[in-house]
Amino acid sequence: MKVLIVGAEAIGSLMAYRLAVAGHNVTAVGSGAFAQAVAQRGLLVEQNGHVSRAPQINAVSSVESLDQVDFDLVLITTKAFDTAVAAVQVQRFARQGAPLLMLQNGVGGVDVAIGLLGPEQLYAGITTMPVQVLKPAVLRLLESRGGLGLAAIDSAQELDSLAQLFVEAGLKTQIYADCLAMQWSKLTLSMLANAIPAILDWPLDRILADRRLIQLERDAACEAWAVVQRLKLRLVALPGYPVPQLIRGLCALPPRLAYPIFRRAILHRRGGRPSPLQQDLKKGRPKSEVTFLNGAVARAGEQAGV
Repeated sequence: MKVLIVGAEAIGSLMAYRLAVAGHNVTAVGSGAFAQAVAQRGLLVEQNGHVSRAPQINAVSSVESLDQVDFDLVLITTKAFDTAVAAVQVQRFARQGAPLLMLQNGVGGVDVAIGLLGPEQLYAGITTMPVQVLKPAVLRLLESRGGLGLAAIDSAQELDSLAQLFVEAGLKTQIYADCLAMQWSKLTLSMLANAIPAILDWPLDRILADRRLIQLERDAACEAWAVVQRLKLRLVALPGYPVPQLIRGLCALPPRLAYPIFRRAILHRRGGRPSPLQQDLKKGRPKSEVTFLNGAVARAGEQAGV
């Protein structure tokens, strides 16, 4: 298949690598540094001390630089705050009938895409694979657990063939019947120990050593769960992460039992890295995903009376 990936950062680059290894013709749109690095030495992925190079990938720094191409699949893997720009960039491919998969954190990005592209060809996805960008076009996969979740936006959509594509690319892939339940479950996971390290600019181990901050994290997680319940949604298990048990344990158990669960879950997921929001601030980005994470909880909570 001819696959276009818009937003070749951590997840976008990993998708490009896996799909190229599976034999697909991949075009990845990233930064100028990414495109130059791929041209010079290829796209590299390190796992368990072993480094692998992807087969040939066409890496470019803008969608506009592409000649008119009929893609079989388009992945939007940008940060949620860049959804509108990415959606406008891929409109010509959508008009040609290519299905578009939104792989993003948080709640709200898909709604932006629907407003610009319509729901008919759009699919929603989440990832739970802990991956780190060491430098442009060099990734480190921190552990093997985790995978991909897919959900239809239109009830008439069929997902089996899309899921099979990623299974054949070596990704643990699960189909969800409820798109919002999948998205909100990933949101609750993504929120954990994300905003507070960014606000304080503290390392994760210092956050986890302070019971006051763990209590604040717990309050935020329980508020998100209350909003999910008020929306009449159910948290669902994600590939590699039993989200319902984690959130229920964090909120229902006494602190002396809940805190160790929280620490283990975060340490496994982060592997000592700064939180994503903290990384965005360190890079000097003018926007962050907090609007689509904690902000989504605040907006939905206000509307639902939580």
